[in-house]
Amino acid sequence: MKGKAVDGKLRLHGTGTLDGGDPFRIILRGIYAPIYDQPGDFVLDWSVAKIQNMNNGIRIPLAQDGIIHVKPLMSIEEIGDLDSELTIEE
Repeated sequence: MKGKAVDGKLRLHGTGTLDGGDPFRIILRGIYAPIYDQPGDFVLDWSVAKIQNMNNGIRIPLAQDGIIHVKPLMSIEEIGDLDSELTIEE
């Protein structure tokens, strides 16, 4: 999945293939906030969570059930290095 988290807002999207071979798209949008007494842990609340079948357009809403564990794919140092390599054109 790709996306971004900025100012407490989280947007993720991705694509894949269902078991039957149909292509689908997943969309997650919501907010996040740090947990006061647990450094590095966050609460997530999805306002939009759905899967859409790209062949027939059917949208299946998703519901969060239980705790979500999220782990970064990059260390803080790697993110800092990546940030210094990016250039923004205006």
